[in-house]
Amino acid sequence: MAGLLAFASSGCSLLFIKGPPDTSHSQFRPGSSVECTSSKVAPALDTVFAGLEVLRTGVAAGADDSVYNNPNQPLSREADIALGIGFASLFLGSAIYGYATTAACSKRKQANAPDVQEPENPGDSPRDPAAPPMRPWQSNLTPVPSR
Repeated sequence: MAGLLAFASSGCSLLFIKGPPDTSHSQFRPGSSVECTSSKVAPALDTVFAGLEVLRTGVAAGADDSVYNNPNQPLSREADIALGIGFASLFLGSAIYGYATTAACSKRKQANAPDVQEPENPGDSPRDPAAPPMRPWQSNLTPVPSR
């Protein structure tokens, strides 16, 4: 139960997002593939969970006193509100971290991508003007340079 509570109280972004590599690291090579998380799913989930915690905390703050005077209620109103604020802060912080890290990853992937210019039309690739005309079935083939 304690492990489940610890896992549930952690933000998705803090658990699952991997940031871009440090460019000052000796093994980093410009032009190599960048392994990091650019998906915004985890920060979006953190945002939803933070919103639910804010809503739940608001319900706890506005609840009738009889709810917390019930012997079956394990928490006092103050403890319930404090936990709600704590969890909302955790999820909000995790969401902020997730959005910042995934944006940095996307930026690094874009900056590290090789400069490849795509032709405007798929069949329009630059050709040697002295080369014989190509037939339609040859338009997707790339000529091999002779040695």
